[in-house]
Amino acid sequence: MGLRRPRLPAALLMSVATVCWCACAPSETAESLHDSAVRAFREGALDAALATADRGLTLEDGEDATEGALQLLRAEILLQRPDPDLASAALETAHVTSPRLRARREYLRARLLALRRELDEAARALDEASTLAEAAGADDVAVDIRTLQGEILFRLRRPAEAEAALTEGRAIAERSGYEFGLAGTLMNLGMVRTARGRFDEALPYFERVLAMDTLGSTTRYAAALSNAAMSYARLGEFARAVAAQERAVQLHERGQARRFLEQALGELGSTHLLRGSYDEGIPYLQRALDMATGETPSPDAALWAGNLASAYIELEQWDEAERHTREMERLAGTPRTEPLRILNLAKIAEGRGQDAAAARLYDDSLEAGRDDPAAQWPAEAGLGRLAFRSGRTADANRHFERALDVIERTRSDLLQTDYRVSLLTRLIRFYREYVDVLLEQGRVEQALLVTDSSRARVLAERHGMTTSGRVTAADIRRAARRLDAVIVSYWLGPERSLAWVADAAGVHVEVLPGAPVIEALVEAHQDQLVTALADVARVPNSPGEQLYAAVVAPIAKWLPQTDVRLVIVGDGALNRLNFETLPVPGLEPRYLIEDALIARAPSLAVLAGPATDRAERRSGERVLLVGDAEAVDPAFPALQFASAEISAISRLYADAATVVRGPAASPAAYLAAGAETYDIIHFAAHATANMESPLDSAVVLSQGASGYKLYARDIAEQQLSADLVTVSACRSAGERTYSGEGLVGFAWAFMRAGARRVVAGLWDVDDRSTAQLMGDMYAQLATGDTPALALRHAKLAMLARGGVTAKPYYWGPFELFIGASVTP
Repeated sequence: MGLRRPRLPAALLMSVATVCWCACAPSETAESLHDSAVRAFREGALDAALATADRGLTLEDGEDATEGALQLLRAEILLQRPDPDLASAALETAHVTSPRLRARREYLRARLLALRRELDEAARALDEASTLAEAAGADDVAVDIRTLQGEILFRLRRPAEAEAALTEGRAIAERSGYEFGLAGTLMNLGMVRTARGRFDEALPYFERVLAMDTLGSTTRYAAALSNAAMSYARLGEFARAVAAQERAVQLHERGQARRFLEQALGELGSTHLLRGSYDEGIPYLQRALDMATGETPSPDAALWAGNLASAYIELEQWDEAERHTREMERLAGTPRTEPLRILNLAKIAEGRGQDAAAARLYDDSLEAGRDDPAAQWPAEAGLGRLAFRSGRTADANRHFERALDVIERTRSDLLQTDYRVSLLTRLIRFYREYVDVLLEQGRVEQALLVTDSSRARVLAERHGMTTSGRVTAADIRRAARRLDAVIVSYWLGPERSLAWVADAAGVHVEVLPGAPVIEALVEAHQDQLVTALADVARVPNSPGEQLYAAVVAPIAKWLPQTDVRLVIVGDGALNRLNFETLPVPGLEPRYLIEDALIARAPSLAVLAGPATDRAERRSGERVLLVGDAEAVDPAFPALQFASAEISAISRLYADAATVVRGPAASPAAYLAAGAETYDIIHFAAHATANMESPLDSAVVLSQGASGYKLYARDIAEQQLSADLVTVSACRSAGERTYSGEGLVGFAWAFMRAGARRVVAGLWDVDDRSTAQLMGDMYAQLATGDTPALALRHAKLAMLARGGVTAKPYYWGPFELFIGASVTP
């Protein structure tokens, strides 16, 4: 889309909260009024703060230092409005006598110079202020000086010096306990990273400010909300971004800091655009633009105009798009906005069918944004579309490959796994576009490889693949031959979906219904299984039967008649479906599990990746059993059958089993148990899936020193070598589906940590049936069966016994996930 975010100035370290400042009480003093004015100022009530400071100056009981402090505070409030002329006059007339106040006056003079964009003069004033503050031992002033120094140095394109100044200010604030100043340094350190496009690195700084409870009513807290939301949005975490930004807007609307409200409105509107809600985003962006072009023009006015143009481009309202793009140009945007302006004009020309003009503009955008990946890949994709439309397929493929390379390189640089996983959500349209172009050329295998490049990149990197490497079609065929299985890779799209079928002989593709149809059927099927507890194989024309017709029947001609072994790479809603539970059409009711052995894989890149450097070991050499925890939270009562489950499994492995159970089964005990040395790790415990942040999903254990939840993020950072990890717990495979990574939860975390196979559940299950199924599975493992065979045997045994537990609700939640170079 080409959206841009503003570089927030030091002033954005403020935001707004409602404060009601009443008339003077009889006991008021100049000093108490100074303190009240500071609170009002920090909470964004600028009029109240100014009135309170003025009232303090009318009292005669104040000392010279208090009078000087009130005069300087008055000047600072005027700077914040901003009213530079009145602020300058206030600074000139301020009566300061102490070294501390002289240091603060020089600091405020530097702020005035920075507001007037006299940055070199401001930097010199800060050097003088720093000398005065050090001589006075004024740590709070020193912190504010370092914060402003960092912002000015960054604007002067001296990022290393800026970071050094901010880091020094942070250290002084932490040492002196100046929490409000510490928040300022943290916010600016975060903004330095966002300006470099390192949003994952910026988030911990903003989130630390949000953890400061004492700042909850201050403008800095609201600004931290806005900045964290900006990072969430750029990393694809749109739900978190919108929630934070809406809170920030509510705070800002109750105050008088118009600049902060403008920023919050613009960010919220931009986030709606990034998530595809263009009609919702336009009103917020228009309000931001109106404020930015008011009496006090904002440097981000061009950005809001450009983002409005992007929204109208998506809505194919070309005249409105061009009007706002021209407005962006009129507002004299900074060099940062130039690639966006040109990119918008290119898209408008393309939309109007002016291909020659569009091509020239895309080339210009590449040049203007040569250091900006967010400008590079859309321009390359645009050139690819134009080339394909004109029949130049070789040129089209080259441009699409360049765009894909930029996307993969940029994404691989991100560090925090939560946000790296989400990033491709806002890029998925490009992948669909490129896949369609390849299929129109008949390049079936290449199209499959492109779809897979959007999946499970984190897992691929964990299994030894380079960050930009992709497997070949030959790699996939070899994997199918090694697995003695048919590999099916799904790809859901708005209008049509696709299923690639790969075996040792070749790769084929079939067209399926669009994602909305499949998503509705998955939801209806899951509702019958989990809510109605239906035996869906005996329900005529059930959603499950329709789902089989939609996603399995089209590929049936590529499957063997008997001994069917499938490895499925899902996409979107299909990651919430256990294919084993689909009813197979025929005279006798039956489920797909009765016809096929099925395993899941996160991506072809992981499945076909290189062999690990350790030999496969026979399951059962060493077993770690954890669970039967003491209830800590009423939401997670003690599991009635967990003890029996653990006992049954431990008897099978005797001395090879290590059991951590009851009060001892804490997260710390698991982390200290040496899990990396075990072949099998089994949890008999509750689990909770966090839909907003999957790596905050947790196994619920007994209370320990660090709490009672074993978080997926801690698991993911281990170095496991287990052949099998089982989590016989509620919703342990996770509940969130990402466009790029598939289902994320405990299965993902354990595989990222190095486990070869993971058995995990998709929904809440009955305790008694789980204990029975797990006992059967491990009994089969002990006889030498592979995990896939053992799990299928246990499920079929439950089906064969009949009765209530033959329904798929009881055996259907558990799936086997496999990683690189293993046999299911």
